[in-house]
Amino acid sequence: MVSRSEELTPDIEGPSSWHLFLEQRLMALLPKEVAPAAPALAHSSFAFYDGPRVDGPESTLETPAEAAATVGEAPVILWHLHPKNAMGFSATALPRLRRRLQHWHRQLPNAAYLLVAVPEDEANPARQRGAEVSSHRPSAVRQAILLLSEHGFAVRKEASVGPKAYEAWVTSRDLTSRDLTSPDPVAPDPGAQNQAPSDPPTKPWHLICSRRDPFHIRPYVEGDEAAILELFPTCFHVPRSAEHWRWKYRQNPFGETAISLALSDRDRLAAHYAGYAMPFYYSLGRGCRRFPALQMGDTMTNPLFRQLSGGRNGLLGRTVKHFFALHRGGPYGFFYGFNTGPIQRFCRWFIGGSRVEPVGFWRYTEGRPAGPWSTTGYQVEPLLRAGDEVDRLFRQAAPHYGFLVQRDARYLSWRYFGCPDTEYLVLAIRRWRRLVGWGVFRRRQDRLIWGDSLVHPRHLRAVGTLLATARRTLGDGREPIEAWFSSRPTWWAEHLDHLGFVRHPQPQGLGFMALPDGEPEATEHLADLYYTMGDGDLF
Repeated sequence: MVSRSEELTPDIEGPSSWHLFLEQRLMALLPKEVAPAAPALAHSSFAFYDGPRVDGPESTLETPAEAAATVGEAPVILWHLHPKNAMGFSATALPRLRRRLQHWHRQLPNAAYLLVAVPEDEANPARQRGAEVSSHRPSAVRQAILLLSEHGFAVRKEASVGPKAYEAWVTSRDLTSRDLTSPDPVAPDPGAQNQAPSDPPTKPWHLICSRRDPFHIRPYVEGDEAAILELFPTCFHVPRSAEHWRWKYRQNPFGETAISLALSDRDRLAAHYAGYAMPFYYSLGRGCRRFPALQMGDTMTNPLFRQLSGGRNGLLGRTVKHFFALHRGGPYGFFYGFNTGPIQRFCRWFIGGSRVEPVGFWRYTEGRPAGPWSTTGYQVEPLLRAGDEVDRLFRQAAPHYGFLVQRDARYLSWRYFGCPDTEYLVLAIRRWRRLVGWGVFRRRQDRLIWGDSLVHPRHLRAVGTLLATARRTLGDGREPIEAWFSSRPTWWAEHLDHLGFVRHPQPQGLGFMALPDGEPEATEHLADLYYTMGDGDLF
């Protein structure tokens, strides 16, 4: 029994040269120890196939193993998926696809392979420096990867083929009309007649080799935080409260929760990859734009499954692949993080991210000749809430910075005043009662951490007074001060040097990593971004 749903397959009854070509290319994705010796076996063993029906009572009459060919001891199913429109699979097709995958996952052994061909909706997606995760995946391809991952089929290899490759294949085969109308090797519809093959599509098809697996990858659903919070101290050696997790991921006003989880067949959390939205302001190019970007954080692998996590087909890599299939091409201008060396290498190799620069780490200690810290005409006092004056300062100061997190009242209210279990000292700089700058501080052991700041450039001379007030408030006035600041804008970096700060290598070797997405012009200017420690999750 072979289902030939028009929703899931092209309207073709007999095999065409294009489908023979797809099947051979799909079979070539199998591991060498599994792939058949002769390419012709692909067509002699398989048909243009969308699987047994699972949406009716007859679905129990046939198991996938009966419909699939066996290569060695590994059952293999070829599946061509064809959405009706450029936006991917329809709302009626998706539930049927899910039911079919659920059926196969229940019936097939772990060694079974599912080979999928999906037409791409646009030109072959560009890869960032050979990355495994494509940039701006077409929606149908993205949906196929999500469906496979979420139903326990591990994506192991991908490829893209197009009309030029097909034409070369036809020329090398010297196909005749007799080759194109050979009988369908898998039980055809008795009422169907072989038709002359249609012309091959003019756009590429995306080929996916997946393998049935005891783990499935899916997005966060409510209630997952219990397992996430249980795993967190195991991976990071510090606890995280439920209140902090909700603030960071569920109460974030700038974007929805973005978390992908790998779960075992017993629903044990095996791997976790997440990001949270941050609002950005950009005015270095054409006009002024505001958009969210995704700050990447909390990459975790359960030690119980760590032997399965490495490599491109490991649990962590598959979780990352699911995450970006779900979120790339969405509302985010780019993805970024402040990462250690191993994660930097992973970002470059697997997702095509780039290291913009080493994190700008600045330190002040007593003894270095510096400019005066005291000045007259300014008042520095605690800022107790973020209101309209914070918005007014951002509107006036932001054009001088050019590219930065949108540090307005909404952002400060969430990031610092709303953050649970962390006490920040937020100080305001005023000139004739008017807010002209602010800074955020906290004490960490014997050091003062200057985590964030926004000061109008006309009032830089008041920054020394800001720092002196923070040192007196949080210590004895002699503590070293540490901060993260980029070297842009240049007037800000020059003033830090004037105050006696020295730039050093960041002690953990952290680098500022970024992955472009929906704002290509802005990401061309990431080297001009003004960032602080508060833009990450280590402050």
